[in-house]
Amino acid sequence: LQSTSLALAREIDDAWGMAAAQGDRAMVKFMIGGDAAQARKTTRAVLKQFRSLGDRYSEGLALIALGNLAQSQGNLVRTSRQFLEALAVTRQNGDRRGQALSLFNLGQVARLGGDLDQSAAHFHEGLALAHCLGLQEEVLYSLAGIAGIAVVRGQFKRAARLLGAIPALAGWMGISLQPMEQARLDNDIATTRTALSQGPFTRAWESGRAFALEDAVAEALDLTQVPDRLGIGHDLPDHRKDGQHVASPYDNRDVVGDQLQNGDRSVVQFKIDHGLSQRELEVLPLLATGCSDRVIAEKLFISRQTATTHVKHIRAKLAVHSRAAAAAYAIRRGIS
Repeated sequence: LQSTSLALAREIDDAWGMAAAQGDRAMVKFMIGGDAAQARKTTRAVLKQFRSLGDRYSEGLALIALGNLAQSQGNLVRTSRQFLEALAVTRQNGDRRGQALSLFNLGQVARLGGDLDQSAAHFHEGLALAHCLGLQEEVLYSLAGIAGIAVVRGQFKRAARLLGAIPALAGWMGISLQPMEQARLDNDIATTRTALSQGPFTRAWESGRAFALEDAVAEALDLTQVPDRLGIGHDLPDHRKDGQHVASPYDNRDVVGDQLQNGDRSVVQFKIDHGLSQRELEVLPLLATGCSDRVIAEKLFISRQTATTHVKHIRAKLAVHSRAAAAAYAIRRGIS
């Protein structure tokens, strides 16, 4: 089929069609056992053609393909470079699925390279974006990646919950993990089962199997929200420094929940909204639906600079480093 497409594109002198067909054919040949080096050479030529045509969308896809090829060759430095470039291009061209794919792959590469904090940051942003877009496969892979980080960090009970959720959600979605990802997942499950006694493992695993998709996403985002919480020992019920309890931004969740159930909403709303102003609460749902600062400005009848300032303030107050993470906050709390 790719050969036919290429022939037709040549016949009508369609430069874009020729580039796309060549790229597709190179990747198909590679996937059925072809040479990665040859596929990379062809894909780099295709990338150059897309750039000359000014096709930023296809440029992003070609960079993702080059990242996958580099990863297959075990070159983590080149892999990271290609996916970082792909992320930059997909952000510029508005390809949000391409962003999610690039972030997932960067998370995997960082984990393989031993940079767990960076891996967590990439997975967090990628998961939030994929969930916002309804990309079930990317959500599932990101959940598996975050569960793996929890295993390495020694957060075995929380890891077991996520690990239990993933097969159940995969069955519900009708998705089978790719062999390499399934092997990583199986290894993480085996490590966690060994680290925990049978009772705690089984209880955590079954708890995770009962997770709805929203529960699993919330658990994973919570695990990766603040890097310091990823340290060994955070399965403990509190944080301590020099023998003294140190307040955590998560410590008041049960108290807040009880107050809401009892109808006491005084002060509680401030805690839940992290001090967001009324205008910022109007901006946040628009962020969650993927609106740019320009679109936010148009919808709220404010200047673009004012919209940008509101977005910056929201990210600062929520202590998140991306628009996607702010969107995830909105989704989890029903603000969107």
